[in-house]
Amino acid sequence: MIAISTMQFQESVETNFEAKFHQLVDKNRQLEEKVIRLESTVRQLESVIALQENTAASKSVDPLTERSSIPRTCREARLMDPSLNSGMHWIDPDGQGVGDDPIYVHCDMTTGTTSVPQDSEGPMDVGHCADPGCSTQRP
Repeated sequence: MIAISTMQFQESVETNFEAKFHQLVDKNRQLEEKVIRLESTVRQLESVIALQENTAASKSVDPLTERSSIPRTCREARLMDPSLNSGMHWIDPDGQGVGDDPIYVHCDMTTGTTSVPQDSEGPMDVGHCADPGCSTQRP
């Protein structure tokens, strides 16, 4: 009886061992397939990155294009990046590098208001704006 139990135990251990072995073989095969898929994905992504780097390197940066990312108003700057702090910022009121150069203004990012600080002490002729409400600077 003890000999039979020992033999049954040994067969049970061998069966269990064989089942575990097959599970490990299957798991190893699955992992090898996954590694092959991931390596393929990495190669594809590296190709895309290389293509994008080559494309970016071949493009020259035009100052007008560079300025096009400058917002027209402080409100627009706030909408583009809500994390901006109030303070001095560059804006281009006539837009995208057209006309006059961008100007350095004070932006209140709480309200999105733009304040143009006075940059001269003497009188200034605005020329094109003589109507009531137009700004003129007095000595």
